[in-house]
Amino acid sequence: MASLRWLCVVVLLGAAAPLARGQAALEWKLSKGDSFYVETTSTFKQSLKVPGKEVEVRQEVEYTAVLKYTVQDKGPDNTLVLEQRVEGLRLGRPGTTHTVADDKLKGVALVLTLNPKRQVVKVEKSGDLIKALSGDDSTVRRALEKVLSEEALKRSAAELFAFLPGKDAKSWEREFQRPLGPLGSLSVRNQYTRKGKESAEGRTADRIEFTSSVTYRLPSKEEMKDSPFQVVASKPGKKDAPDGLKVEEAKGVIHFDADAGRLVAATTSLKLNGPLTIELNKILLESVVQQELTTKTRVLDRNPIK
Repeated sequence: MASLRWLCVVVLLGAAAPLARGQAALEWKLSKGDSFYVETTSTFKQSLKVPGKEVEVRQEVEYTAVLKYTVQDKGPDNTLVLEQRVEGLRLGRPGTTHTVADDKLKGVALVLTLNPKRQVVKVEKSGDLIKALSGDDSTVRRALEKVLSEEALKRSAAELFAFLPGKDAKSWEREFQRPLGPLGSLSVRNQYTRKGKESAEGRTADRIEFTSSVTYRLPSKEEMKDSPFQVVASKPGKKDAPDGLKVEEAKGVIHFDADAGRLVAATTSLKLNGPLTIELNKILLESVVQQELTTKTRVLDRNPIK
């Protein structure tokens, strides 16, 4: 159950995360009362090997989250207040049709305040999210209060709303921080390039490609507090060992309807590979980790959950 809770956290922090036309400005166009649904399917594959001990743990999970966004208010300075509500979550294995609904977060809502640049400057009601994830487990609750801090939730929503240049541009850059809880965090610099128009999800949209420069950061002592394990190092002491946790691939494709001012769809992929030293029950485990995360996002006018 603990590992599933952490997966929920990583997926929700990344569920809002991906994310451009000719003469129209590349920006979200939202008015009071507007609503839309964001469906994100994340496929997570991980292999953890302990060299010399013939131990390998594999995990493959597919998680689909549907969030509804409603514009509650729009200020004269173009500030927006949005409600982000969980409509549904489903858990399964890649390549199979069998999924299981996870209803513990259904109906949980956050309130986001976005400035005119569409940066998230305020997050409210995070306590409801933490309570739904932790239940009666006080240890998990304390850990989640650090992982799901207001700053972490701001950063997770930034990649959905703040990735655009706000003008007609051919290329641009954005920087984001992706928290990974007790595993540390990723510093991401995305380079976006507009490639022209094509059809996506039955609509004509701009195709935007991006590549990412990613740096891994070890967790602080505060971030690891109350975690069932501790990440000690990303580089082993052996001379012939791999050089550290590295990103093998980080890229994506976005389709954005500039006339409507809406994201249409996005696909991102991230591959990590390298050593991590983990302390579990006071035992040091030098392991080699391989992770693949593929995320597919659609923005819809209707709830895709039937």
